[in-house]
Amino acid sequence: MLNVFLTVDTELWPRVPVLTGAAIRHAMERDIYGRTARGEYGIEYQVRTLNEFGLRAVFLVEALSAGAVGVDVLREIVGVIEGGGQEVQMHVHPEWLKHVGGGELPQFAGPGMKDYTLAEQSALIARGLFNLAQAGVGRVQAFRAGGYGANLDTLGALAQNGIAFDTSYNHAWLGVTCDIKCPLPLHQAARINGMVEVPVSHFRDYPGHVRHAEICACSSGEIQQALEQAWRRGWRSFVIVSHSFELLQPRREPGRAAMPARVSVGRFQRLCEYLAANRDRYRTTGFADLAPDALVAQPPQSGLTGSMFRTGWRMAEQLAGRWL
Repeated sequence: MLNVFLTVDTELWPRVPVLTGAAIRHAMERDIYGRTARGEYGIEYQVRTLNEFGLRAVFLVEALSAGAVGVDVLREIVGVIEGGGQEVQMHVHPEWLKHVGGGELPQFAGPGMKDYTLAEQSALIARGLFNLAQAGVGRVQAFRAGGYGANLDTLGALAQNGIAFDTSYNHAWLGVTCDIKCPLPLHQAARINGMVEVPVSHFRDYPGHVRHAEICACSSGEIQQALEQAWRRGWRSFVIVSHSFELLQPRREPGRAAMPARVSVGRFQRLCEYLAANRDRYRTTGFADLAPDALVAQPPQSGLTGSMFRTGWRMAEQLAGRWL
């Protein structure tokens, strides 16, 4: 049985220099609830759809922002997720230090956790844990760095704070934002610096290039093919990435009304249908009740591969999606 982690980075981004109550609420409507004139496609829709198919997901909730937007906002987000029976874990974007720096927190030094010392990263993680506790979250077991911007010190800081799992390693982003250096590409969970690192899954979509498993970045066929390969090889984990705002079209200019991304909505729906129809192969799960060593596996000799046909289909699909 392959453990499938449907992970949703849950975060809001007010696009204004000064945070007002109106700006925060507007960001919540778009980035968290995904409300558009054609319906809503954010966390309420995602939780409802997951539950309709009997699936479990992990919502990695950005926690540092509570110092700027208020714990009540964080509590509202947590309430929707946990009230729907889904799991909350932690996500941290150091960009919020522009609004909440000072005291025991470092000054803003960059957007990645890797831009901070071990002690500074430990302080950021401790503040995130405090904020989540204030919002009603119990024990936090897993973490993902914003933008995958973690390094080996991040893992040490997480271990210091009693967190068992990290899922920041993204092979497709190594050398771009991710700086978790390993001797070999990480395909499966491994113990590193006292942590169990559960990598975002990836596959080779064309020669010399890898793509991580994200709903807005991969066609349904590509993700299903990768899942099938992982299951046939006896892998223990497969991590898929999404975002609270993933099913909306990207912002193009200020003031434009939010619109659903029909291609991504269809992919999300088909992924849920596929996983629900193949429960004999795939178990959607969370981190809360999982023993860390249950995921650690011998490194596979090779990674997953895609197909040129499916890659071409995805490119055509995404081009068409600009007009939907």
